[in-house]
Amino acid sequence: MRRLVALVIFTSACHVTASDGGGRAGADSGTDGDGPQHVTVDSGPDAYVLGAFGTPTLLAPGTTLAAEDDGTLAWNGNELIFARVDGQTKHLYYASRPDAQSPFGTAALLSHSAGSTLQDEAPRFSADDLTLYFGSNRAPSSGGTDIWMMTRAAIGAAWNTPTKITALSTGNTEKWVSPCSTGYFLMVRSDAVSSDVYAGTNLASPTKVLELSTPSSETGTYLSQDCLTAYFASTRDGTNDIWMSTRPTTAAAWGAPTKVAVSTDTYAEQDPWMSLDQRTFIFASNLSGAGDLYIMTR
Repeated sequence: MRRLVALVIFTSACHVTASDGGGRAGADSGTDGDGPQHVTVDSGPDAYVLGAFGTPTLLAPGTTLAAEDDGTLAWNGNELIFARVDGQTKHLYYASRPDAQSPFGTAALLSHSAGSTLQDEAPRFSADDLTLYFGSNRAPSSGGTDIWMMTRAAIGAAWNTPTKITALSTGNTEKWVSPCSTGYFLMVRSDAVSSDVYAGTNLASPTKVLELSTPSSETGTYLSQDCLTAYFASTRDGTNDIWMSTRPTTAAAWGAPTKVAVSTDTYAEQDPWMSLDQRTFIFASNLSGAGDLYIMTR
């Protein structure tokens, strides 16, 4: 029987507890006969203000027999865009809901993402929800997956024709441009050696963030709107897991990342996204055998 390990995440001051879906918290990194348990990290008052996240549940409509990942919500919390594998390529899908208490409606293919050979993925919204950044192999291509963007006049309005961000696109693979309110952004750039976290300002001249990058693979960058908390996925510990890093000010260096997604070593977690009020967290997991979106709330 499949079992997803519950995840508890807090920004700034981190309190991470692993449980087994039945409410039993793990206090060490051993096993108890019911599956692996993980280290409990306990620090700071935020954990007691916000409380624990509930058990992760499948996030419809990002849960079909096809593989889905790259889930992101608009900052208004009521629009969902994610990637779905259609045949041999990935396309972007959109769903919405009237409010946070309602389920998302049926997902529809974004019109600009149609095409049998077109690969669109890794979406992220701007701070005002009027620009969508994503990775694509569409023409003109620099040789890999490039960074593209499309804008709209208002929330809920139609998206304009995508345009390529030349300053962020090279012959390598670029994805997951995640900007915060100051114009600072994180993204991922992959070459023949590794996949690393890069940062820049005003969509220009990104440089590798050494504090967040390793010789392993880093993907799925997310940046909080105050520019002080970063989430990303990394294989630095073996399987793909979600990690976080914080910094006290925008001028400070990023702190040493800590793992905040816990599961058995068999499965992979990636593509993290946290709401402005820190009460909604979504991510992708291959627990089902392919890939699905999961959501937790508190």
